[in-house]
Amino acid sequence: MALFKILTGHFKPEWRMGDIVEIKGGIVAFGNDFEPIADYGYKLFDSGNGYEGCLEKNSVERLDPKKLEGTNLASGRMSVTAATTRGKSVYLDNCPIGLIKKDRVNISGTPGVDLMLEIELPHFSHPPECIALENRVSRKKLWNKAAAPAMKGNSGLAIGFSDLLPGFYMLRVLFPDGWYYEIKLIKHFPIPLLWTDDEPANS
Repeated sequence: MALFKILTGHFKPEWRMGDIVEIKGGIVAFGNDFEPIADYGYKLFDSGNGYEGCLEKNSVERLDPKKLEGTNLASGRMSVTAATTRGKSVYLDNCPIGLIKKDRVNISGTPGVDLMLEIELPHFSHPPECIALENRVSRKKLWNKAAAPAMKGNSGLAIGFSDLLPGFYMLRVLFPDGWYYEIKLIKHFPIPLLWTDDEPANS
């Protein structure tokens, strides 16, 4: 894995000029099966919509990890890239827990201090049983704990993420009978205070 700095600000809203991204592997081809562009760029695990993408090789530059020395890595911002409902059946017409959408998931607080992920739950017949967090790259399960409603009127969940390190994550809110919400997250690297005046800053 290597660190790269994004040089252009027109990629996607979730990725900004000056952002740091960790990339596995070298330059890859990109495009459709009929006309792939050789040596296009670097594979990005989540391009900002929950799916893989590619960063053009001229839009990034390799970053010396020493730039991050002394930086609290947990102090970066967080993005929600996708939120879907899943279950035993692919038919969601009569889903007993309601459908989750990205606009029902909000981020509040200060990264590295009191960062919270707030999930507004649709009307449902029973509360969720537990919530689980997984690293999407390594598939490592980080935790699984009981879900306790913690928002106004017990209509949602508030989950603390202040200590979460940079990476690509999957949060699952699990209900009885095999139904669950699946929320994809990016925890970004903090932008170090060591950028020089001619390097892009992230506001």
